[in-house]
Amino acid sequence: LFRLGKIHKTYLAICHGEIEKNLGQWNDELVRYEDGKKLSEKIVAQHRLVESFLVEIMGFNADQVHEIAEELEHINSPVFFRKVKKMLGQKKIDPHGSSITDIDF
Repeated sequence: LFRLGKIHKTYLAICHGEIEKNLGQWNDELVRYEDGKKLSEKIVAQHRLVESFLVEIMGFNADQVHEIAEELEHINSPVFFRKVKKMLGQKKIDPHGSSITDIDF
């Protein structure tokens, strides 16, 4: 099991979906199984890539991109994220200073 601890309320819907898909369980905090951990790492990487794309390629300010990235991170299109990743090159850090996990899409 992978224990995340307390999470922000915006992720509650995601957690509910993961529990329904048997990717984790809830006991005052989300406990993700290995498949859930992989899925969450992928979503976080997608979020950070989108934030970087919006700043580096589209010219947004870093303080403008979080909400947009929260919507776009759930696009079910590996080709989209492969192209975003390619356009950014070997970017390792997002505009907020967080590392971007290298995910194969």
